[in-house]
Amino acid sequence: MDTGEMKYDEEYRNLIRIFESSHIDNSKVIRALLAPKDETKVLVIRNDMAKKPVSIDELIGKHVPLIISDLNLPCEEIQVFVTVYGMRHDVQSEMVWIPVVTGWQEQNQYKFAELQAVMPWYTVTTPLVIEPTVIGYVKEYWKFDRKTILVALDPLGKIKENRYICVYGGDNTDWIRDFTTKAKNVAKALNITIELIYAGKNNTSKKGLERIFEVIEKEKLSLFWPDYTSTWFFWSRLESMRISKTRHGKTVEERSDYEGNPDHTRL
Repeated sequence: MDTGEMKYDEEYRNLIRIFESSHIDNSKVIRALLAPKDETKVLVIRNDMAKKPVSIDELIGKHVPLIISDLNLPCEEIQVFVTVYGMRHDVQSEMVWIPVVTGWQEQNQYKFAELQAVMPWYTVTTPLVIEPTVIGYVKEYWKFDRKTILVALDPLGKIKENRYICVYGGDNTDWIRDFTTKAKNVAKALNITIELIYAGKNNTSKKGLERIFEVIEKEKLSLFWPDYTSTWFFWSRLESMRISKTRHGKTVEERSDYEGNPDHTRL
C-alpha cells in the first residue's frame, strides 16, 4: 500500500468513526462531509445573486436533508424536491445538494452550473469540494449508485431512516382519496414516514387539475404541484423516457392499480 492509499484508508476510517459516534450537534458530521480540509465557506444558495460562499455553520443544529446525485439529475426529480422544499414547515431545516463526480472534466462545470441555477437550496461551490473518501462512503454505506438518493440528517448528525417520497397520478378523486388513505395506513403499519406528491395525469386539462388540486388541498390528502406547466412537463418527460427505452430494446413496465387509471407513477 503506497502513501496515497494509506492516507485514503485513514481518512475513510475516520469518516466511519464520525458517523458511528454520538455528538452534541451535527457540526462534526457536516464538516466531515462538506469541509474536511477546514475550508468552511463551501456553500452557496440560489437567492444570493452574487453567489457569495457561506459557512457550513448555517447548517449546524438543523435538520439537513442531503440530495445526493451525479450530474445527470433529471428535471422531473428536481421538481419533486422543489415541491418538498417549498412546503417545508420546519424553519430549522436546510436542504443541501451533494454532487458525486469522479473523473472531473472541464465540461462538468457547465453541467454543474446549469443544475445549481435551478436549485433554491444550498449547494456546494464546486463538486471538487466533495472528497474521494466521502464519495466512497456514500457508495458503500448509503448504497448510492448513480440513482438519486435523499439522506436526512437530524440536528445531532444521525441519519433519519425510513423516509420515502411517493409521486402518484390520476384524475379520479375517489381513487386519489382511496390511494392516499391506503398509502398512509401502510406507512403507519411499517413505521415509515412517507411524503405523497400528486403529479396530475397525462392529458388532463388545466381546469380538471385545478379541481383536483382543490380537493387535495381541502381534504389535506397530500402535497401537489400547483404549477400546471410542471405537471405537463413531468408527464412529457416520462413519455419521452418510455419511448427512448423502447427504441433501445428495453422493456418498460406499465402497471395500473385500478382500472381506468394507468398513470399511477411512483418515485
